[in-house]
Amino acid sequence: MNVYEKAGEVSFPLGGIGAGSIGLAADGRLVDWELYSRPNRQSINPFTHFAIRAEGENIRDHRVLQGDTARDFMGGLHIGSHSWGYGHGISRATMAGFRHFRDTRMEAAYPVADVVYDDEDFPGWVRMAAFSPFIPSNDKDSSLPAVFFEFTVTNPNAVPVKYTIALSCANPTPKMRRNRGGKLGDLTRIKMDTTAFGPDEAGYGELTIATDNPDADWQESWYRSGWFDDLTTFWREFGEGNLRKRHYDEPNDGRPDLCNEVGTLTAAVTLQPGEQKTMRFLIAWYMPNTEKYWAKEEPKPVWKQYYASLFGSSDEVAGYCFKNWDRLQDETERFQNALSSSTLPRAVLDAVQSNLAILKSSTCLRLSDGSFYGWEGVVRTHGSCEGTCSHVWNYAYALPFLFPKLERSIRELDYTYNYNESGKMSFRLMLPLGSEPWGFRACVDGQMGGIMKMYRDWKLSGDDEFLKKYWPRVKKSLEYAWSPENPDEWDIGKTGILTGRQHHTLDVELFGPSSWLEGFYLGALKAAAEMAEYLGETDSAAEYRELFCKGKAWTDENLFNGSHYIQKIDLTDRDMVTHFTQKDAAEHLQSAPDDTAYWYEEAGEIKYQIGEGSEIDQVLAAWHADLMGLGEIFDPEQRRKALETIYRVNFRTMRDTDNPCRVFCLDNEQGTVICQWPEDVYKPRIPLPYAEEVMCGFEYAAAGNMLQCGMEQEAVDIVDGIRERYDGVRRNPFAEIECGASYSRSMASYALLLIYSGFRYDMTKGMIGFKPFRSGRYFWSVDGAWGTVVCED
Repeated sequence: MNVYEKAGEVSFPLGGIGAGSIGLAADGRLVDWELYSRPNRQSINPFTHFAIRAEGENIRDHRVLQGDTARDFMGGLHIGSHSWGYGHGISRATMAGFRHFRDTRMEAAYPVADVVYDDEDFPGWVRMAAFSPFIPSNDKDSSLPAVFFEFTVTNPNAVPVKYTIALSCANPTPKMRRNRGGKLGDLTRIKMDTTAFGPDEAGYGELTIATDNPDADWQESWYRSGWFDDLTTFWREFGEGNLRKRHYDEPNDGRPDLCNEVGTLTAAVTLQPGEQKTMRFLIAWYMPNTEKYWAKEEPKPVWKQYYASLFGSSDEVAGYCFKNWDRLQDETERFQNALSSSTLPRAVLDAVQSNLAILKSSTCLRLSDGSFYGWEGVVRTHGSCEGTCSHVWNYAYALPFLFPKLERSIRELDYTYNYNESGKMSFRLMLPLGSEPWGFRACVDGQMGGIMKMYRDWKLSGDDEFLKKYWPRVKKSLEYAWSPENPDEWDIGKTGILTGRQHHTLDVELFGPSSWLEGFYLGALKAAAEMAEYLGETDSAAEYRELFCKGKAWTDENLFNGSHYIQKIDLTDRDMVTHFTQKDAAEHLQSAPDDTAYWYEEAGEIKYQIGEGSEIDQVLAAWHADLMGLGEIFDPEQRRKALETIYRVNFRTMRDTDNPCRVFCLDNEQGTVICQWPEDVYKPRIPLPYAEEVMCGFEYAAAGNMLQCGMEQEAVDIVDGIRERYDGVRRNPFAEIECGASYSRSMASYALLLIYSGFRYDMTKGMIGFKPFRSGRYFWSVDGAWGTVVCED
């Protein structure tokens, strides 16, 4: 459990997988409202807040359930009416200008966060628990578009006190907003919607705030007027305990002098001295239509959200949530407690747990049939880099173990829509499904990693039909490496060695062999051999094994320099570049730049290469292979030496580093740079892009690789460095950044749990097992089952 105080960057995402989310700030505010299937970072839903009133003999107090503000004192980036934004101070719509609690602290272990409110002047003790269901293998309940709140209030006074908690919420729809309060069975609720859009239009939406508290009331709408009349009137009425039953027939048309049609829902309890009770609130939404807002064409394509196949309104969502509240909370807390009980170093457990928040962020979508789709990450109002990018999602180990069905859906979409008859795989999925495939060249680590993931997901599920259905395409995608239809000539001589032009996750091309990309090829050959053997294709299995053995022997002999693995390339050989650009021109391919993009004329060198540098992913394939049960990829002794070099050379303080790239780590912070050239080797004049950057997903994979080789202290040092950077003050601990926040690659951290527990699995044989790094208790999860295991020496 981590504690955050005065941590202005904290935003703890609550919602459903692919269903939208709301962030909970460390001071108790609700931020980052992302309900419409798209990012909306640094946002608020104006004037939305919780407040509390206490009434008793000689006791009367009311205040906002928030702590002191920790950011945006000059004004934030919020977009809205006058008196918002930089130069106007903290937005009044945050409620920061009203009496609130002196101190708050968030106690969080994903997926549950508690906020404790502390103020000696308030006549009561208040604690809020917030969660959204997160239950391994139960993707339906884990995808609910709802946030659950429980407020526990204790009366420390010598007299009875009545406590009333109010949830005020602005209607979040775009325009022509309408609020309607009333009863919904045993619930008291306000339903918010819009009259401006039909139910199949992108702008359509509903939101329900509800409580099951017996003593509850509602105010549909705040007073509509100009200036600050609405907020002034609400605060006076709430303090007096007299919220008027205000009703407007006409929808709010969005005039700038009006709030976004705010409604208030209240729940009250009377507590005897020393007594404690809990009140429940829910925010449920129903924005059923996903718009491809990033499309250039008009009209922009629209399709149904997955949860629209389960529910017909926000009221239905609310009804389901309250009916199942106890079960959903119990199962979520059991998961949280099981994971938290794992015998892991503090920073490692923090990294494993906190990055699960990515699955509840706007990085993730679920398509109409429930299939999973992910951006790489998100920027303020847009997804960053579309298409469940195969080479980025290679690193993300949380989804395949916690929600295996969703991970398998990525394979299914990949081999259905990204496959070309030549064997080429597009590495970005275009939406809506059936759109023209991504037209860029194939990506080595993405395509070969996909074959390895197919093997993993088959072993995790034990589903032979899943394997058989896609095997012909998996096989063809492997053989694309030596296919004459491959314009990049990865292994044109069918030698087991990648020598051609190789696109990869660092967004450029390598020319010539490197252990990094060669390792993926070797891993794919080894995985394909096992799948072929299982399916009775013994000739293919033998062929793949022979290529694997040739490639591995060559790699260990030719790419290891005694310290680390390198890229074998003559940087002065311009022909390596012009060969491919001339070929592209002859074949009228438009996907590649001409050779001036890769040739540095002034220095007479090929640009964007590794050469003899120590690259962070040089033995990455071994990390994957160990996690998948594939066995050895590189010589074990050489692998460990390479990892020792990465720790010695790449892991560093940024105080003495010159970084022309994106600045994710700086000053005295520690990080592991993407590529570093030891002092005794030549550094290319224009090296690999991002070489000086520090990116968390790569770091977690390197740390896991070290842990697999017994280098625990080095691994923990790297993880410590990451999580110290994400302390809630400087950066959000629940949204690590790379090309955008909530970056999917950071879910590489989950693999650290698998390595510490030594988790083994082969559901084709009905087997799971453990070979732990050390004795202890560990969380585990496979399709349809999860729990903890105690491993003793």
